[in-house]
Amino acid sequence: MKKKIFSAILVTALFIGLISTGTTASAVGETVRYEFDGGGMGPEYIYSMNLTNIENHDMVSYRETVSRYSLSDEQLSELVFYTGSEDYWDSMQVYYFESSTSVTMDFTNAFMRQLQIVADDVQNATIDSHIVMGQYPYWPDTTEVILPGTYVTLHEPGVYVVIPMPVIGIQPRPIFVIIGTPVTPVTPLPFTVSPTSSTVYVNGEAVSFDAYNINDYNYFKLRDLAYALNGSSKQFSVGWDDATNTITLTSGVAYSAVGGEMAEGDGTDKQANPTTSTLYLDGQELSLTAYNINDNNFFRLRDLMSALDIGVTWDEATSTIGIDTSLPYVED
Repeated sequence: MKKKIFSAILVTALFIGLISTGTTASAVGETVRYEFDGGGMGPEYIYSMNLTNIENHDMVSYRETVSRYSLSDEQLSELVFYTGSEDYWDSMQVYYFESSTSVTMDFTNAFMRQLQIVADDVQNATIDSHIVMGQYPYWPDTTEVILPGTYVTLHEPGVYVVIPMPVIGIQPRPIFVIIGTPVTPVTPLPFTVSPTSSTVYVNGEAVSFDAYNINDYNYFKLRDLAYALNGSSKQFSVGWDDATNTITLTSGVAYSAVGGEMAEGDGTDKQANPTTSTLYLDGQELSLTAYNINDNNFFRLRDLMSALDIGVTWDEATSTIGIDTSLPYVED
């Protein structure tokens, strides 16, 4: 049974603000801070909460989240309603907890006009809540809002969608809370992607890549990038372990071609699925968005360049991408 287990709807005015998230991986029993920062525009734009008893967390795309956790129709409709569309956010924040623990979300620094929690397949979903209501201090003449000091505790294992809505700011990323073993993943549905039309230069030389534009980001075949950068100061090797579905990158090591690198694309749309492989760089696991297209792994260019500390530029006027191994990576 899918059911909405908690909903408090308050102020309906919507204001545009800047949002960012900040989290730190923690061990079981520790606390993770989830934060929206209004870009330094004042305390009324800051929103945060603490989650206790966390086991792990990650950032995954909307499409991956939907396919991995089999969200209910009600949960999906809430997401689309509060985020504007399926592609509004590039990624969602997902938290995991042991089944033996309860989850407490303590809104220690948050003024909310709405807090909604939707449970999926939780027969006896219950929460303990302590809701503090009062006037919004920055707008004393407004209706009551949810004040700091509010907290809710989830008790039953399952998948929850938590949608806290600050008084000021655009819609925040919904928070997915997984208590216990996640629901059985389903096979993701493929979706159509189009070849990128941008020109690419590597260290000043034009290079033709079979690359694709996905959600306004350019995705490149991992082995093509390794091949193109081979012999440079930022070369890296690519290893594959079929038994563990693992990709290993080693910086500073020459790339060994396996065949098929730099194959010319046919210029047609392709079907893509989220990549399920685990990626390691120099022994450290990386969590990067990637897609499988024609049995090849395609990674977002800026994600890889950031991990490898390689300079990348974008010239919108000429639709040109520049990759420069002599420069460090700089955020766009």
